[in-house]
Amino acid sequence: MSANRVACIAVNIKSNHFNPNNPVQVCGVIDGKITSNGSGSMMFSNFAEAKKVFPDLDPSHNGKRFTWAMYGEKNVTRFDTWELDRILSV
Repeated sequence: MSANRVACIAVNIKSNHFNPNNPVQVCGVIDGKITSNGSGSMMFSNFAEAKKVFPDLDPSHNGKRFTWAMYGEKNVTRFDTWELDRILSV
């Protein structure tokens, strides 16, 4: 698997389990921009920091650009771009 590919098993978070203080990983982005091929990811110390770069992240609803929140590894809250979601769903 190339370094630009993101491999992660994630499950949907029920809204009552969302913790805004957990680290956040936004996948399918590089330097604050969505990639056309689903590559890249950015880590943030918490949800507030991630919202500064991606204000449309929503932990309980799918948005125009991102999936709703999922648990990644080690209690990291994960959001995927729709392009990455499409790639991982194939």
